[in-house]
Amino acid sequence: AIEATLMFRIIVDEDERAVKRAWERLKEQRGWDDEMATRHCLAGTPEQVVEGVSEWERAGVQHLMVALAAGVNYETVPVPVNRKSSGKMGIR
Repeated sequence: AIEATLMFRIIVDEDERAVKRAWERLKEQRGWDDEMATRHCLAGTPEQVVEGVSEWERAGVQHLMVALAAGVNYETVPVPVNRKSSGKMGIR
């Protein structure tokens, strides 16, 4: 069976200015405009990223393949647990 899968980059930071800088750097590196970057990257605070992932889950995405964007110290970013999630989505 074919399952709905999404692959994208993620930029997450508590500091929204740091997110914006990393977003602009990624666009420049890839040669993307805002529309293309939005299609291929989710960026924001931990809460915003969790909400974005939840939207994909509600849309039927069953698996996420995530590439962390370079230049962000992910070890210092607390990622909240989404209590609204059904827990059915696999994240790789």
